[in-house]
Amino acid sequence: MQANRWSAWTPVADSVAAAPGSPVTATVIDLFVTGTDKQVHTAAWNGTAYVNWMAIPGVEAELQSPITFVHPYLKGNKCDVDRVFVFVVGSDRQVHTASRDADGHWTNWAPLPGTSASLASEVSAVSRIEGEIDLAITDSRGGIVFNSWSDAVASGTWSGWSSLNGGSTKPETKVAAAARNERVEIFVTNGGGEVDFTSRGADGWLNWSLLHTGTVAPRSPVTALSVESTRMDVFVADPQGMVSWIYYLNGWYDGWQHVGDKHGVPRAPITAVSHTKDDMTLLLPGDDGGVYTIQWGGSAVGWEPSWHQVRGVEVGERSQIGAVARDDNTIAAFVVTARESISSAVGAI
Repeated sequence: MQANRWSAWTPVADSVAAAPGSPVTATVIDLFVTGTDKQVHTAAWNGTAYVNWMAIPGVEAELQSPITFVHPYLKGNKCDVDRVFVFVVGSDRQVHTASRDADGHWTNWAPLPGTSASLASEVSAVSRIEGEIDLAITDSRGGIVFNSWSDAVASGTWSGWSSLNGGSTKPETKVAAAARNERVEIFVTNGGGEVDFTSRGADGWLNWSLLHTGTVAPRSPVTALSVESTRMDVFVADPQGMVSWIYYLNGWYDGWQHVGDKHGVPRAPITAVSHTKDDMTLLLPGDDGGVYTIQWGGSAVGWEPSWHQVRGVEVGERSQIGAVARDDNTIAAFVVTARESISSAVGAI
């Protein structure tokens, strides 16, 4: 996606104030951010603008706390985009959850007790089969823990937090989760700077394994994206700030590859969005304060040779960029600027 296919960055009207660099989370319908008042705020997309900003009551979170969402899985490899569950680590270090129904009504936040996470840690959430949600997070001691929800038990009950097969890493390390072929796939940078993974299906959790030889900076956030039921793509910034990529298609590809030519910084968060099974877009904060993007056009086309800057905004080198595919033709990206406001740019596929 070349730079000239992007609109200018423009402020999101009436958005709340948020600390510069705060993660902005977007679904097809909703936008989320932790405000400077330490409340989690949301607005709804009406087709032309985000409207009806409100704080979801019931939790206080630290500045720059990321909000994670998941849509419940529906049969036919689809998601119920009219319903959404959201998760955040509160100032009490507990994971909290809230949900919106198809009529737009929000529940209050409720804690999921049983684990203590570092402040501003990110929860990973995925729905692999109808009626189930899986969460994973690194606790304050570096243990990797999970929690599962099933609507088959007492009209929706959480299992409670448990160690994920004894997995561990450095505290504050992001755990990435994605669903593929009714399996949950989990990825994390271990304490030695390599990427480990495990998965869960009807047979339970597998043992942890090394994804492939290759060292990254400790605490590097891994990004996982499933563009179709048989494929999984995994991204992480290497020690030189290049984006490394490996994928699964009837087995893992033999080795990490570099995507494009742009250097970010070690531990830079990589945003990945899929429009169709033949499209992926990555967004990356550059080492010069710019926002950069690159597109994959399917197996026959591959990656664009170079990253392109989406000009007009400056971000921190480890700012997390929010993005959502509005349809098969457009993607919207979001950042919180130095003026503590949300800005957005729209790219054409």
